[in-house]
Amino acid sequence: MFDKFESYKVVNMKQDMKFIPARYELWQRGQMTNSGLTISPVTIRSISDGEKEQYQVSFDDSSLRSEITTLNFFDIFVTSLDRLQLIIIPNATNSNNVALQMLKMNLGPTRNSKNFDYDEPFCCNLFFQQGQLVKVTFSFSNPEKLLELYIE
Repeated sequence: MFDKFESYKVVNMKQDMKFIPARYELWQRGQMTNSGLTISPVTIRSISDGEKEQYQVSFDDSSLRSEITTLNFFDIFVTSLDRLQLIIIPNATNSNNVALQMLKMNLGPTRNSKNFDYDEPFCCNLFFQQGQLVKVTFSFSNPEKLLELYIE
C-alpha cells in the first residue's frame, strides 16, 4: 500500500514539503475520539544554525489547537519500513512510551532530555504512495495518542 524504505537511514531533506489534508482522525487507547474535515496545511522545513539541523513542522487547525501545538521541532529525519519519520528521542523523559524506548535503542538519543506536554508530538510520520505524500501522522506520548491526517 505505502512505499517501502530501508529502515533507519538518515534522510537528507532537499526542499520544503507541504501536505494539504482533507480529513483527520484522533485516536487514544485504540479508540477514535475525534474526526472531521480540515484543509489546514502541514509544512515541513529543514532549519540549520550551521552546526545542528532541525526539522520544523507547522500545522494550525483551530479545531485541533488543544490537541497539537502549531509549531513543532524534530531532531532527526529517518526512514522506516513504510514511512519517513521526524523524531525527537530524548535520553531522559517524562514518558514511558514503548515506541520511544525502541527508537532510543535503535537510533540512540537525539537530545539529553525532553519532557513532553499533552499537545507535543515526539514523532511525525510521512506516508507515500508512488512518491506522493498521502498521509501524515503525529504520535504523542503523554498520554499516548495519534493524530492522523489524510488527503482523501
